[in-house]
Amino acid sequence: MPIRIRIILFLVLLSLYPWSSVQYLRESEKNTRSLEADYLSDRISDIAQLVSFNANSSSGNSANSPSAQLHNGKLTANDLHFHPLATPPRIDGYEDNEWVDVPKNVLNGSNPKFSADYQAAINNGQLYLLINVKDATPTSQNYYRSLLANGDYLGVKLGSGRTYYLRLSSPGNIDVYYLGNNDTLRRSTDINAHWQAQEKSYQVELTIELRDAKSRFGFFVVNAGNDTSRPPSTVGNITTYQRFNGIYPIVDGRMPAHFTHYEQSLADTLLHFTSAGLRLHVINSQCQTLATAGRISELKEQDASWFTKTIYNWVLFSGSTENYNRNQSFACSQHFDPGIVTSKPSLWTVEYTNDLVAYAALSLQEGRYSKSILIAEQSRDRYVMFNDQSFGSYLYYTLGISLFIITIIGLYLSIWSWRLRALNRAAQLVIDEGGDVSSGFKASQSADEIGQLSRNYGSLLEQIRSHNDYLKTLAQKLSHEMRTPLAIVSTSLDNLSSDSERKVYLERARDGVHRLSYIMTSMGQAKKIEEAIQYAEFEMVNVGDLLAEACDAYEKVYEQHRIEYVPPESNKAVSNKTATIKASAELLIQMLDKLVDNAVDFSATGSPIRVVLENGSKEIQIKVINSGSLLAEGNHDALFQQLVSFRDETDKRPHLGLGLFITRLIAEHHGGSVSASNLDDKSGVCFSVSLPSYRDKQKS
Repeated sequence: MPIRIRIILFLVLLSLYPWSSVQYLRESEKNTRSLEADYLSDRISDIAQLVSFNANSSSGNSANSPSAQLHNGKLTANDLHFHPLATPPRIDGYEDNEWVDVPKNVLNGSNPKFSADYQAAINNGQLYLLINVKDATPTSQNYYRSLLANGDYLGVKLGSGRTYYLRLSSPGNIDVYYLGNNDTLRRSTDINAHWQAQEKSYQVELTIELRDAKSRFGFFVVNAGNDTSRPPSTVGNITTYQRFNGIYPIVDGRMPAHFTHYEQSLADTLLHFTSAGLRLHVINSQCQTLATAGRISELKEQDASWFTKTIYNWVLFSGSTENYNRNQSFACSQHFDPGIVTSKPSLWTVEYTNDLVAYAALSLQEGRYSKSILIAEQSRDRYVMFNDQSFGSYLYYTLGISLFIITIIGLYLSIWSWRLRALNRAAQLVIDEGGDVSSGFKASQSADEIGQLSRNYGSLLEQIRSHNDYLKTLAQKLSHEMRTPLAIVSTSLDNLSSDSERKVYLERARDGVHRLSYIMTSMGQAKKIEEAIQYAEFEMVNVGDLLAEACDAYEKVYEQHRIEYVPPESNKAVSNKTATIKASAELLIQMLDKLVDNAVDFSATGSPIRVVLENGSKEIQIKVINSGSLLAEGNHDALFQQLVSFRDETDKRPHLGLGLFITRLIAEHHGGSVSASNLDDKSGVCFSVSLPSYRDKQKS
């Protein structure tokens, strides 16, 4: 495993210490929130009992109260709820900006071109309703025709059972009627209403006192149309039916359900139980607010440093993008489902970008507001733990010391790793491709172990370089030193040749001397050839032309053999493209000389020797094929090693195996390879040289 990987693993293990501090911080935050939740739970339970007690003592169990309907379980999603308004709207048929804080409810009928939406509000004991009707062709009432059958109108039904009709004539004030005896229309001043025509719609705004509604409120809109033979289209929050007076139909509504509304008296009761930073709400099962009290004051810039805030955001912040608006009413459906709230407090915390708010919800079980839900929301200081002096000191000291230790150790180990990598690179650079050691290694002068290793390594490389230089000149030194004694031995043997009895021994000695001389000469030539290969210059060479000229010359040198050149054109297995490579022509000829000479030595007199050129897409192959003795089974790569020869012992000429060794050096110097194998028909041997083509080099 590399040292730098080990360093990283070591630093990761070391970081477990600050990680444990972070986990402790999170657990502490969890415990703090749990304590605050327990406190808020106890408080909301006490407030719930007080709210129920005050409600019972102030108004009893009134059957007409909205909460009585809640207790009876008759409230549905389609029932009206009047939301609070800070200021009463002007009844003029225009929406303006007076209704911007009141949510809209959509009503759809059977006619897709006829629909309505409404907004309901309450202020100071007065109910307000704004109805926007989508009707492309509103029809005004004609007062000179009977009753309501000749135009569009609205119906409002209250708890008294009376139905009020708002007849639409010219935009502005609306005349309000109700049906008296014999279904006669009678004027009424209980409802104040105005309407205004808009593009493909019209808008009606009306108001009535809360006590006149008698806890029930329903309405419907009638689209009479121009065809009096068909029943009119209606849309509203109550079921409608038709009753007839003569031949003219009149639409009436069933008894509406009890409505709910924002109760200021309940809000005043809740206000007694609020405190700084605490806001209370009472909602019904449909997430509609019955009362709210208290205010979460605007937080000042919390006394926390930028480092504290950074640590908090990194460790504890949930990443919320929602902003808490303290001036907005409680968004019930956004936070929880009222259906899951029970008589035991439900607790949760919501983290905003600008605040941290704890919530508690409890279902009221007794009194006038039974089945409604009491909700408490309270903001808290998100940096409370960090601002604690003892905890803050512990956290900052822990993180600071951990960061300091990790930084120092990381830098120290990184320097060690860098010095070792630098030592490795320096050692690699002083060894060239041929394995020779240069004198460019610079040892470190540091007094530590790495410096000592560098100096020892430099000393070792210097010894290896000196030894390599000695080995390079050893053959020449031996040749020079042994030449004189060999000459003396040869001269002495010549002088003794007159003795007939010792003639046989002298001939053997003379043969050994000649063989020793040949070996020394060959070793010197091999060394010179290796040096020549390293400094050979490459050029573009047409291998086909080069082989053809060489084979013509071989025909004259080896007269007892036929040297045949087989070009790519006559070889049907390959393409007919020109075989051009970037190489040294002199080295290629020298390589071919060795292969042909080897083939001649192992071929019978008069047998042909073929030189075959194969031109492939990525490489070219030069094959020298001769008939004769086969290669022994085994590792044929050993043929191309230095001082290895497998010639017959009957051959008296000395052979050192340098020819095929030089062939391999030349092939590898050109980026190729050489191999030997027996022919498939066991008639001879094939030596093959593979060289990369010039086209393949261009692509790469």
